[in-house]
Amino acid sequence: MSRYFNYSSADYGGSRFLITGELFTSGLASLGSIAAPFATGPSVLSPDGATAYFATSSGVTSVRISDGSVLGSVTLGVQPYRLAISPDGLTLFAAVPGAVHVIDEW
Repeated sequence: MSRYFNYSSADYGGSRFLITGELFTSGLASLGSIAAPFATGPSVLSPDGATAYFATSSGVTSVRISDGSVLGSVTLGVQPYRLAISPDGLTLFAAVPGAVHVIDEW
């Protein structure tokens, strides 16, 4: 990866890693890019490794890891600068200037 400010996350078991928009195995072998073209900024991998969440210019988009399909989007009106997910994978947190949005994933 040739850019600054990469965002990294891993699934619960540590078998997959997401670094910004590229997925890796535990041995750091690349599985390719899964980010949608409109993804910008931070990303986070779900604890079960099945879904990745990407910041967009106006919110958050979720992508299924197995085939790269967009599962849905949440509009926040501004680009998040940080994404985090709860250990059970049921709650996504998106930090935007002046607020933290709590997004239910169940």
